[in-house]
Amino acid sequence: MSDLPTTRWSLLQRVQNADDNDAWREFLEIYQSAIYRYARRKGLQAADAEDLVQRVFASAAEKMKTWRLDRKSGSFRAWLLVVTRNAVVNAATRSRRHHSLTSVDVHAVPDGEIPSEEEAEIQLELRRATFRKVVEKIRDEFSDSTWMAFWRTAVDGHSKTDVAKELNISIGSLYAARSRVMKRLREGVLAMEDET
Repeated sequence: MSDLPTTRWSLLQRVQNADDNDAWREFLEIYQSAIYRYARRKGLQAADAEDLVQRVFASAAEKMKTWRLDRKSGSFRAWLLVVTRNAVVNAATRSRRHHSLTSVDVHAVPDGEIPSEEEAEIQLELRRATFRKVVEKIRDEFSDSTWMAFWRTAVDGHSKTDVAKELNISIGSLYAARSRVMKRLREGVLAMEDET
């Protein structure tokens, strides 16, 4: 569970106000693509996965009306994980029976553990979503050369030697560029998590 990007308490407070569009936009940015990709990997068609995402967020909006911001009452993200998993299972079951999706149980609570393999899948998607959000925020802080040194070696997996030649920089400069970007990425991820 600790590998998941945390939902900041301040953001949870803000999304309790249904009229705070900025808060809901940020909340959606954090979770929307992760839930969609998880649903697709579990076999849902694109349209069904999109419907499922909407239903999960409708459930989240309903839950926020009664959610108590009490760190002792349980994790919101644990609840969201259970709702997502249950929605995918229900959708897949109904799909096999040729029925349409139905609403998600708003009052589902994490009374059992999510199987570790499925939890790991959801956690991976949420980490990817966090990575993409931080990348979006920091990309313009670096020159194209610095960014490409990082991206082509760390993300695309190309040889450091080949990328250094391609960018016409020394291998030492490549390592320094990668290090600067990776440091900034870590800071960005930690900043998102520290706002809890």
